[in-house]
Amino acid sequence: MNTSTKIKAIILDDDSLCTENLQYRLNLFHPEVEILKVCNDPLEAVDYIQNLKPNVVFLDIQMPVLNGMQLLEQYFPRPDFQVIFTTAYEEYALKAIQLNALHYLIKPIAEADLDEAIKRVSDRIELGLSSADAVQDMLSQREIKPSSIRLKNNSGHEIRFNLKDIIRFKSENGYARIYFVKMGGFADTFINSQIGNLETMLTESDFFQVNRTYLINLKFITGYHHSKGEIVMLDDFKVEVSRRRKQEFENIWGKLDFEAPD
Repeated sequence: MNTSTKIKAIILDDDSLCTENLQYRLNLFHPEVEILKVCNDPLEAVDYIQNLKPNVVFLDIQMPVLNGMQLLEQYFPRPDFQVIFTTAYEEYALKAIQLNALHYLIKPIAEADLDEAIKRVSDRIELGLSSADAVQDMLSQREIKPSSIRLKNNSGHEIRFNLKDIIRFKSENGYARIYFVKMGGFADTFINSQIGNLETMLTESDFFQVNRTYLINLKFITGYHHSKGEIVMLDDFKVEVSRRRKQEFENIWGKLDFEAPD
C-alpha cells in the first residue's frame, strides 16, 4: 500500500488494557494505521463504525451483551470494511473464520502476527477487495449454541450441566457456586471455575454477568424493578445490576422473549 495512504481503523474490545496495548503498538510500529476511535462498548462502537466509515475494525470476539460475531450478524452482515478478529482463547478462532480466509489475532498478540495482519489488510484495501462475502459465509457457518457445559467440582470430578437448568453462577473466593434446577427443585454446588472464564465459555448462550459476583441465565428472570435495578429470578432470588451493566441489561430486557424453563 502507498505509505501516504492511511488505513483508517476502529478498535473494539471490552478490556481497556487490551485496547490500550493494541493502540500503543499500532502507533509505535504502524504509522500507516490511523486510529479513528477506540471503544470498549460494542453498542457505542456500532455508531462510530456507521458514522466514521473505517477501512478496518479490530473486533474482539468475546464481549458481554453483544459479542463480535453478533455485532456483525445484527449490524454489519455484509461489511464494507475489513475485519481483524482478536481473541484470548484459541478455540474461539472459529473454523469458519479460517475457512473464509478472514484475519484473526490470538491474545497476547505476537508482533509478527500483527505485522502480517496489517499487511494482508493493506493489500486487500489497495486492491479494492471486499470482505462482505467472506463475513456472510462465516456467519452462515457459525456453530449452534451449546446445550450443555462440563465443569469440575471441588473434588475434581467433571459434571455435565444442561444450560437450560442453570439459574446462575456466584463468584466465591475466586471460584464459583452454581445454582440449578434439579428434580423439580433447586440445588447448588461449588465448582472449580472463575466467573470471568464462565462468561467467556457462555458467550454464545443466554447468560449475562450483572455485576462482579453474579452471572445469570436470562431465561430464569421473572421480573425486573427499573428504578432499583433489581432482577427477580425463578427461585425468588433478587440480584442488583451494577451501574456499569444496567443500560446493557435494559437493552436486553426490552428484547427478551419470555418462555418458561422446562
